[in-house]
Amino acid sequence: MRTSRSVPARLFALLAFVPAPALAANLNINGALKMDDYSYSDLNLNSASPNNRDFLETNAQLGVAIDGVSLKQLGEPKLDNTTMDAVLKLHAIGVTNSGLETGSTASGVLGSQPFKQISQNYPAVDYSPFVENAYVDIKDPYGVPLKMSIGRQSFKLGSGMLLDDDGAGFDGARVQATLPWWEIKTQAFAFVTHDAHYAVPDNLGLYGFGADLPVQKKKGNLQINELVEKDNPTAPVPVEGCIDPGPSCLTTKSFKSFSDLEYNIDWGHLSFNGEAALERGEGSGVAPTPAHITYQGDAEVLNFKWTQPLYHLKKPGIARIIIARGSGDRGGSSGIDGAFFPSHGHQFDGMARDGYGNFFGATPYSAFGGNYATTGSSANASGLAPGASGIDTVGVGITPPAWHGIVLDAGYYLFQADRVLSGSKTLGTEWDADLHYDIRQHLTLEASMGLFKAGTASQTTGSGSANVYSFLAVGRF
Repeated sequence: MRTSRSVPARLFALLAFVPAPALAANLNINGALKMDDYSYSDLNLNSASPNNRDFLETNAQLGVAIDGVSLKQLGEPKLDNTTMDAVLKLHAIGVTNSGLETGSTASGVLGSQPFKQISQNYPAVDYSPFVENAYVDIKDPYGVPLKMSIGRQSFKLGSGMLLDDDGAGFDGARVQATLPWWEIKTQAFAFVTHDAHYAVPDNLGLYGFGADLPVQKKKGNLQINELVEKDNPTAPVPVEGCIDPGPSCLTTKSFKSFSDLEYNIDWGHLSFNGEAALERGEGSGVAPTPAHITYQGDAEVLNFKWTQPLYHLKKPGIARIIIARGSGDRGGSSGIDGAFFPSHGHQFDGMARDGYGNFFGATPYSAFGGNYATTGSSANASGLAPGASGIDTVGVGITPPAWHGIVLDAGYYLFQADRVLSGSKTLGTEWDADLHYDIRQHLTLEASMGLFKAGTASQTTGSGSANVYSFLAVGRF
């Protein structure tokens, strides 16, 4: 895999050949600094073996963009309207903590799970800047109405359920174009990265395309996306979501395809978002059981939002309903993995999970489920206990009208495993509350909490409860 350090050198070597008057056209500088103080209790969901973590995360980004560089050249009239943008963004993540926390066996947050595993998603988490973006955009090359992005870039496919760089960046290329029929926006992409779930190094190829079609008199839109993953680890790794322990859940290489359909519409007070995805593919297992693995997963997400003024207030209130499901592995089905699990679906925001529930952070395929093993028979990228696979979520939430600019979000979630080997499917329930205050989109202050009660499918002992409290400050310029 090409390292990110080589990309800036090539980018600036290219800019060296651009005339100085062209570079002076437009120079944009932007950045953001986020500081978040977290306090987690009982991350293991097991009061007999607690894992409590308190730490301060610093997350800084600085971007420089040179826009509108003309590539016009004498004798080449087709280049008259061709322009180039060059983008460089540096990203730094750091964690400060008090060292050995209650119930821990490792010194510091980054030496313990699950944060050690999360940190592997990023090139560095020790305050050292890494290159998140270093790419060029070429617009209307030779008169063709499209845009090409080449280099290390941020990327999210659709909602991000299938693919999201989560602030780390992908190396590769993307082509975007608007078709002359019905304003259909299309894109195709090819990236090379790695699978950060396990310590084994590998080259993970990501390829695909998407189309976005306005519908219902442009009140909504329909998105069709296709993603192909080609993974070649250098040593056997556990199958994501596999419900059976042992050699039957190891793979040496895999080829997966994900077909996704998403529909969004705003209709009066009601906003609706629905998404459905299918996973198909094949992998090579560790002989003799099985020598071949077939992937057969699916996921569905429904979001409803109702917005309207309440009582005599002119400011609107919001009510939300969320239903999400990711298929799990049936277990005992030799050679078939029924767990839906894209390798780089959206899961993280820096060192914290980003999903349903402030603590559990559930996606249809992963969560803070109490199991953070990366090797051995308990290894499971979903974070769920052995014997549980896939996550079904039902959630409700409300946002009352803002009071002096202060906004309250409150929510309740029920989480269940889609498949278990035996017993109850309940993973847990969670109550959330968030207070946030914005000052002209330049400064955000937010205080949050998540109170999680584990279910029997999480295989807890004792109280089986976990909490998270956080305070966030974000400055943007």
